[in-house]
Amino acid sequence: MVQIVRRARSPAKELMATNVSVLRAKRGLSQSALAERTGLSRATISNIERGEGSASIDVADRIADGLGVELHELFVRSLGADVANEDELIALAEGVHEGNVGARALLHSIDEAAGHPIERYSRAGRPRLVR
Repeated sequence: MVQIVRRARSPAKELMATNVSVLRAKRGLSQSALAERTGLSRATISNIERGEGSASIDVADRIADGLGVELHELFVRSLGADVANEDELIALAEGVHEGNVGARALLHSIDEAAGHPIERYSRAGRPRLVR
């Protein structure tokens, strides 16, 4: 019997995958729009968001530019849920939510990164299932 051993993804790949997907969602960009901004293919963006393949420093730098962030920000763990500084607490108390990602935008980005077809529905809701 042949046993297939999967190599664990590196922490850097995991951070980059998560940060690219979240930053893209925050900016309301599709994978295609980010690909156009960076000069990369949509498939490359998708592979990076899934943590597959290897991205060169040049590719990572182009993605950072396309997202409007510094290169190192693609590899930084978010402290958001773990640590809140005083300014963040004041902003939350005052109802300032700029920079937050809407759940729909984040789910859309995750579906797109996973290669799931994106279906758009009207505000009236999803079509009824035929049984």
